[in-house]
Amino acid sequence: MPNSRSRSVEYAGAGIQFAATFLVMGLFGWWLDGKLGTEPWLMIAGILLGATGAFVSLVKRVPPARRRPPRDAPNDPASPPHDPPRPPSSRDPRA
Repeated sequence: MPNSRSRSVEYAGAGIQFAATFLVMGLFGWWLDGKLGTEPWLMIAGILLGATGAFVSLVKRVPPARRRPPRDAPNDPASPPHDPPRPPSSRDPRA
């Protein structure tokens, strides 16, 4: 299935981008800490900022999962056929 394969590649790319965002922002914070002498605070801030950006990007990029109908749904071919409800007749003692 080409559609399934392209979707898998897209999700793999999203995962790589997710990890790279953490790494790049953490390294940038580490580098900035070395220049400003504020170790480890800017690295921690960079990782947190990268995590926030990565999560937001991932949520926007990946669609929500579709819910599957229950197995006993009427249109499920694996479920046994159900009798449709009958309207009460005038001779029915329960009516």
